[in-house]
Amino acid sequence: MRATSFLLILAVVVFSSGCQTTEPSKTPAMAATAPGTAPAMTHEQAVLPLPSCYMSVEELASKDAGVLVATLASVGGPGDPGPPGAADYLSRWKVIKVVHGQYAAEEEMSFRVQSIPEEHRQRMPEVGKTYILMTYDINKNQIAWMFDYTDRKLREIEAIMKRARPREKD
Repeated sequence: MRATSFLLILAVVVFSSGCQTTEPSKTPAMAATAPGTAPAMTHEQAVLPLPSCYMSVEELASKDAGVLVATLASVGGPGDPGPPGAADYLSRWKVIKVVHGQYAAEEEMSFRVQSIPEEHRQRMPEVGKTYILMTYDINKNQIAWMFDYTDRKLREIEAIMKRARPREKD
């Protein structure tokens, strides 16, 4: 009974504070990991979005955007400062699947993480984790959008790409 009451109170506090998670698997209660795997995400990390750009996914897909599935191998320190409240990072990725574009088995790419203002904060990606990456049409090595990898999300991005570029053949 106490556990149920605690969960009910926790749910009320989380939802009344405006916190939302995009995927149930990202909640702290479900983020426990087995020994030898990456540590569980904090609640803050689960709520904050991954890096994204000013263009919508649909708009980016209508251009010659690259899309790939890759595992983050390493991240360097912040490089050149981006706009106020943001930092650019250089990173190495092990490419698992190329959906659109041309990429080597390992790629060096950059991404930007926004830290202020508070309402636009983003979370850093985790080394060793797999993501779906969309790159800008003008620079295949600059990440525009980053998504946590799931088969469902990959199918969604592939569908957006097909709608945006209907004449291309697979």
